[in-house]
Amino acid sequence: MPRARVIVNPTAGRGAAVAFGAFAADTLSAVGYDAEVRPTTGPGHATILARDAGPVERIVVVGGDGTLREAAEALVGDDAPAVELGFVPMGNANVVARELEIPLDPEGALAVLERGVPRPVDVGVVDDRIFLAMVGVGYDAWVTRRVTAFRRTRFGGAFYRLWGDGAYGAIGGAALLVPFPRAVRVSVDGEPCTDDAASVLVCNTETYAKGWAAAPGARVDDGALDVCAARLRGPVGTARWVVAQSRRRRVESARVRYARGAAIRIESDRPFPWQADGDPMDDRTSLDLTIRPGALRVLAPAPARDDVRGS
Repeated sequence: MPRARVIVNPTAGRGAAVAFGAFAADTLSAVGYDAEVRPTTGPGHATILARDAGPVERIVVVGGDGTLREAAEALVGDDAPAVELGFVPMGNANVVARELEIPLDPEGALAVLERGVPRPVDVGVVDDRIFLAMVGVGYDAWVTRRVTAFRRTRFGGAFYRLWGDGAYGAIGGAALLVPFPRAVRVSVDGEPCTDDAASVLVCNTETYAKGWAAAPGARVDDGALDVCAARLRGPVGTARWVVAQSRRRRVESARVRYARGAAIRIESDRPFPWQADGDPMDDRTSLDLTIRPGALRVLAPAPARDDVRGS
């Protein structure tokens, strides 16, 4: 009998992830798997649980994008096992689920565990760690860092659980008044892209945040990373850039540049804030990003019949 491990973030979904972890195990058992449930106990634990799962055919994550990325860490690499990765999204943004059209309601996602098909998914690499959705530098990272700090306070944690979008909106609005350094240089496949960006997003997925698009046209299976580099000039220009993302459109301006490639370098004479898949990192003066094409196999809804004929 094939084996599966269900990794659950017990804090996700305001605690509802625990019940849906059990439902996921029942769903897997119904289709012939010997399934076990293991809860995480803190940051990084999902990687350990995935790495120590032993010979399994499936690993299912019940939680948010952060827990999914942690589990994927153990499944990427030359010696990594060939495991199908399932996802029951119960986080705030659920970027990967949106990108792969995995239903955002847990019941719908459970059905994908029964009838879904493994889809090859690219994985970005930065600083010897992977990212599934994006890396942000500058404005985006500043907002992420302050939202994370806010969440760690007693009031902020309660507020975020009730209204996470409000936290991002308030802090993001305040960030429009922050003067970011305009000396971030970006090169794509060795060719200069810009030398004075204030905010850079390197995207593996088209989906950004809750259904936005920082790099419209990006694909999670094209073997490339998409770059959006902006020379933000004041709150009006920054707001225009943010609104374009929310509408999944490109900004028609010389101040915003788009590029695509397999190797991205970001550098500056001064340390800059950055984040990977929503996790804030220590300031750096340079980053090198690459792509591992098709490094993961993620269960997603089967393509429509018309899509199959057209492929």
